[in-house]
Amino acid sequence: MARIKQIKNSKSVVWTEALTQFLFWKKAHGVSEQTRKDYDQHVRLFFKRYSNSFDTLGILKNNLYECVEQEMLDSNPIKTLKKLKMRDELST
Repeated sequence: MARIKQIKNSKSVVWTEALTQFLFWKKAHGVSEQTRKDYDQHVRLFFKRYSNSFDTLGILKNNLYECVEQEMLDSNPIKTLKKLKMRDELST
């Protein structure tokens, strides 16, 4: 039997589907309806203004930095995320 060398991620996810899944997860964890509505409203407004933010993590970070600079946010919510290793970095 052949071994699987790589799993291809053939399904692309759009931000609206990611938001739906996130809100479902929050509901399962007992977050109030008002909080979920606030999440929904703020995320939709963010992606309306910065429609390319879901393309790459770099673009998302840049757009969040811009929101912090314009004082739309108190701090960058993804500042503590660790950089993901890319496939080329793993092979070296």
